[in-house]
Amino acid sequence: MTITGSSLSFHINSKNKKDENKLRSRFHNIQSLFKKKLILYCVLMVSGIISGQDTINNIQLEKKLQLVEGNSKKLQVLDKILKNNTVIKDSLSANLVAHYREIAIREQNWDSALLYTNKLADYFILTQLKSKKAFSVCKTFMPYISECKSTKDIGEYYILYAQAATFLQEFDESLKIIDEGIAYLEKHNEMDSPVYARIHLIAGENSSKTNNLIKSVTYFEKASALFLQQQDTVSFLWSQNGLSRLLGNNGLYEEAEEARESIFLWQDKIETKDVVVMAHVTASIEGAMQGNRVKELYHAKQALLLKDEMSSNIKHVIEILTRACATYVFARYDYLEESDENLNYLKALMQDLKGNAFLNTYYTLAVGQNAYAHGHYNTAKNILLKGLEAVKDSEEPENILDYERLLAQTYHKMGDAEQSLGHYINYSDLKDSIQRSTARKRFAYVQNQFEVEKKDLQISKQKNDIELLAAQNRVKKQGLIFGGIGLVSLFVLIYLYRSREFVRRKQKLQKVFSQKLLLKQENERTRLARELHDGVGQQLTLIKKKTQQNKQAQLTELTHQVLEEVRAISRGLYPPMLDKLGLTSAINQLIYDLDSDTNLFVTQEIANIDECLQREQNVNLYRFVQESLTNIIKHSEATSVFITVKLKESTIFIIIEDNGKGFNSADLKTSKSLGLKTLRERVKILRGNIQIESKENKGTLIKAIIPCAQ
Repeated sequence: MTITGSSLSFHINSKNKKDENKLRSRFHNIQSLFKKKLILYCVLMVSGIISGQDTINNIQLEKKLQLVEGNSKKLQVLDKILKNNTVIKDSLSANLVAHYREIAIREQNWDSALLYTNKLADYFILTQLKSKKAFSVCKTFMPYISECKSTKDIGEYYILYAQAATFLQEFDESLKIIDEGIAYLEKHNEMDSPVYARIHLIAGENSSKTNNLIKSVTYFEKASALFLQQQDTVSFLWSQNGLSRLLGNNGLYEEAEEARESIFLWQDKIETKDVVVMAHVTASIEGAMQGNRVKELYHAKQALLLKDEMSSNIKHVIEILTRACATYVFARYDYLEESDENLNYLKALMQDLKGNAFLNTYYTLAVGQNAYAHGHYNTAKNILLKGLEAVKDSEEPENILDYERLLAQTYHKMGDAEQSLGHYINYSDLKDSIQRSTARKRFAYVQNQFEVEKKDLQISKQKNDIELLAAQNRVKKQGLIFGGIGLVSLFVLIYLYRSREFVRRKQKLQKVFSQKLLLKQENERTRLARELHDGVGQQLTLIKKKTQQNKQAQLTELTHQVLEEVRAISRGLYPPMLDKLGLTSAINQLIYDLDSDTNLFVTQEIANIDECLQREQNVNLYRFVQESLTNIIKHSEATSVFITVKLKESTIFIIIEDNGKGFNSADLKTSKSLGLKTLRERVKILRGNIQIESKENKGTLIKAIIPCAQ
């Protein structure tokens, strides 16, 4: 069970090439709508919990308005009632407020009309769950927003407008509205206001739904910082919960645990435990994604223990999600008594909410898992098929994964091999798609972290420059005051010394940064190669065997092609021959592949250097040769290549020469070529020296001398 948003994604069991292409296109679209409806409910949770709100009904409003005469005075009374942090309770009250909203617009009482617009939008979103109505109310007021004066209410308007767009899955429109709201608040110096923090929180939620992990993390972190600055603990914890959920959904589990840790540390210091319960539910689901049974069960039980300490106006929704999670998790691990107990509570809680598509998704999945655990396979099948049909258009991959997996298991138990295999193929295809998308996001996130470190180094350099300039000014002033050639000479010596030290530190930082970057890249390549080989490769091998058993030749051939592509990508990320046969064989294989795949005439003389370097150094030397040959293929237009690797007196000598178009060696000093810089950094890591010689139309010669490890 994966609470990623409302439910599940639509998935096609492809039987021909046309269906397959449609399936791949569908998977691509799924990524842009990843994990939304639970996130939307969490936005509502924050909206409802951040402000402890009072309610008012139609009778109370009518009674107070009847005490005064004239529209102007009635608007003043209504303003006073609604400004006191009051929310609309029923449809009659909403109709009354809507009536006076029209009067306020007609009389150009813009701030009152804005207040009523916000209250109506809040009512339709939070109470009625009618996002289309809320969006319409906000949109029709947009032409008058520039006439309003209350910055707080204007900021609240942008938040509600964006939330309504989010519920309608108009994510680009929602982010556009948020950007306008942020720009307005910054223009009016409202950066310290609670609404400024909340709009960043919502921006974080929405950015995650447009497949922008880095931007979403940035918004969440800023929202958390703002809430901390405002000493709003509960809102800060909701922001951390959103951040942890985002990171966990993208496979960054350690970072997710770190973000969630603050919630558990603060749980004894806050009165309402709504956010703590949601954090435990999220952690339990994350444990299922990791295959961590202990984590999954522990957090499901903790959520149940704390559920009675919730007190917000959406605690009913959170308890439904908690009971559904517990029913599902306990049934998975055959704790049937506990699962049945939670299912009974869940059925009572869902009595009047069967029409709610979001909650019904998790209710159906929990009931189906419980029926399966009891061996009621036909009942489980009917429940799961009905649930799957109901969520085909929600475009959320994580939950459909559970439906397909459970249906495959159910049909297997019923002895229907064909249906079981069909649902298992659906499950495997979607799982592979999600894993590939998650891997790409993780890689982008790591790259961004590198960029952040690089910028930090640049900022540090700028600070050093400023400090150095300040020191120069101080010395100059002292020289002017005290005079004398001696003090001037001392200043020059100090200046030269500090300049030299600064240059040395700069070079050292650049060297350390470059080496760390290369090391991180190799680690990430190795990890990705391992995941592709152990995860995707094994699943594809299993599918291939299944299709062979069922004599599905076309599907077998397609699976074989995909498997070979995955293996080729894995070998490109990290050559397995380095570990299996050693560095010498890996280089020979690299040259053999080059000779086979290109028109180059390759001459080689490779000595055995397997015992010369340590394992980490082997990777760098292999990459040096690989990147040198790649540069030749891409840029040199050569027809032949000569490669020699010799070992003499504990020193490796490498010569790579081509007959390509070459370049002017004098340009190397000013060249910004990333490929040549990477070659130099790899040789530096190996404590060696490199020499590059080239002339236009006369080819290029690369020489490297690398000492063996002691």
